[in-house]
Amino acid sequence: SARTKNSGNLAISQIIIKDSHIIDKLIARQMQLNCTIQDGTIWLTDSTETLTITTQPLQ
Repeated sequence: SARTKNSGNLAISQIIIKDSHIIDKLIARQMQLNCTIQDGTIWLTDSTETLTITTQPLQ
């Protein structure tokens, strides 16, 4: 929309989860996750599992 085109630093991306079955393993009552973001890739990690999320620019 015109509203997002006027925002110079805004980027809209689609999130792509490669191993969606790992999400269930990351969810716990008392969870502690580490998040690393680099070059369009997001890693969510607990003490045993890592979920890799990639992004694809939409604009």
